[in-house]
This record gives sequence, C-alpha cells and structure tokens, in this order.
Amino acid sequence: MDIVVFILLILGYIALGVILIIGFSLVVEVKKTRTEIVRFIQLMNQMNTTLIHHTSKFEVMDRQLRIIGSKLVPEKYRSKSESS
Repeated sequence: MDIVVFILLILGYIALGVILIIGFSLVVEVKKTRTEIVRFIQLMNQMNTTLIHHTSKFEVMDRQLRIIGSKLVPEKYRSKSESS
C-alpha cells in the first residue's frame, strides 16, 4: 500500500511539474503576443497620422494649384458666383 501511495505521489508531482511548465510557456507566449500587438497598434497609429498629414498637405497643394491655374487659364475655371 505504501508503494502505491508513493507511486501516486510521484505521478502527482510529475503532473504538477508539467502543468507548471505549460502554464509558464503560455504566460510567456501571451506576453510576447501582447508586446507584438502593442507595437502593431503603434505602427497603425503612426501610419494613420502620416496619412492624415499627407492628405492635408495634398489638399493645400490642390488649393494652391487651383488658384495658380485660375490665374493662368481663367476660362477653364468658373468662379463660385458664376456657377450659382
């Protein structure tokens, strides 16, 4: 009877050790994945900021080119008062 209890105790310790190893590896993987997700979100925010910046830059350039074009070739551009 003592040998059976001893064997069950050893198997229990082995099972607990395996559970600890699996749990630790899961924690490490979750931490690594979370770090990658945070970095991905930062890159997405940076891309969004860059896109907004370039869009506003192109809008300003478009307005300036329309003004220049209306001065150089006024017959191709209608003023707001004529179109109403």
